[in-house]
Amino acid sequence: MSERRTNMLIALCWLWVAAVAFYAGWSALGSRGLYRRLVELQIGWWGSYDPTLTAFLPGLLLAAPGFGTMARLAMDRRKREPPGPATEARRRRRLARLLAFLGLAFVLAGAGAWALALGMPDGTEPPVRFDLATLGGAPVPAGRVILAGTPDPATVTGSALTGGRGGEGSSFYVGFRPSPARAPLRLFVEHNAGDRRELRAIEAVQIGYLVENGLPPLALHDLRVRGIEVASPHYVLRTGASAPRAPYLLFAGLGWLAAFLFLTAAGIAALRARQRASA
Repeated sequence: MSERRTNMLIALCWLWVAAVAFYAGWSALGSRGLYRRLVELQIGWWGSYDPTLTAFLPGLLLAAPGFGTMARLAMDRRKREPPGPATEARRRRRLARLLAFLGLAFVLAGAGAWALALGMPDGTEPPVRFDLATLGGAPVPAGRVILAGTPDPATVTGSALTGGRGGEGSSFYVGFRPSPARAPLRLFVEHNAGDRRELRAIEAVQIGYLVENGLPPLALHDLRVRGIEVASPHYVLRTGASAPRAPYLLFAGLGWLAAFLFLTAAGIAALRARQRASA
């Protein structure tokens, strides 16, 4: 196989791996897509799930063909190249270029996520009054809303009540019903409370961002086990000012951290290649 064709196949493999990594991060951070499906399957089978394995294992399996092809091409290339310091230096320069390319790709991915975050509401916009009774039958505003209803203490759920399994944080979700109350339950208010007793302070008027099907899988499973009917779709009212931006900012931070690691490794590989060439 020619060197040009080898380089092209390696580039295609890395594009596949990058696409898999992007999809895995998108689905895990947003709890959607394949990640959400696998979480629901695990909860249905065992009543819990492992967030780390659920996030990384499917991605590794999907990326395995790309990694396997690159390993085979690298072995074939190594057989064709004559041994010696010059060959070793070329290999390390190739590694340095690859790591630098990946680092720059993560820089761009982080910058893109940051730009998307800046385009999301920041919590300073005035809330729009929304009639809770129309939820599910009317379009939901993308910005902040203000709505009135009645908290239902019997419908409280969250990781603190499901044993903290699944890495779903320490939030509570309180059912919020219109007046007059109706079933099934369609809205939950997210509340970051250290103690369930703090939930008594939840007011009848709430301001935040509506997120469709925003309940964590374990919380939804807990409600179903308890016989509490939840509408489809349901909504979560996130009261934090940075709620719309948070996933994008997290993705940007992780992307820039990965970029720093790859670029540092690229610098080390380039330095070792230079040392090897001058040996």
